Amino acid sequence: MFEIHATVDSNEVEKFKIHCAEFGCKPILIELINNNYVGNQLMTSQKFTHSDWETEVVMIKDKLLSKNYKILRIKVEEFLIPGNEYKY
Repeated sequence: MFEIHATVDSNEVEKFKIHCAEFGCKPILIELINNNYVGNQLMTSQKFTHSDWETEVVMIKDKLLSKNYKILRIKVEEFLIPGNEYKY
């Protein structure tokens, strides 16, 4: 199982929520506070149980670009199940 997060450069939270609903993913809003800087970071969140994460990355990238979002980062996280952990 894996999860994809795509971070975009936008301050339009409500519009982003609508687009995420269209895309079938969850919107995430992170409030950043660092010294005198306060800002927001918008990202998608979508979980998948199959292993074709590369195709899913292309699909969310294309959907975001079709709505004119500037993509800052795409992150893929793999969930490790008991008995299937990485060994170091």
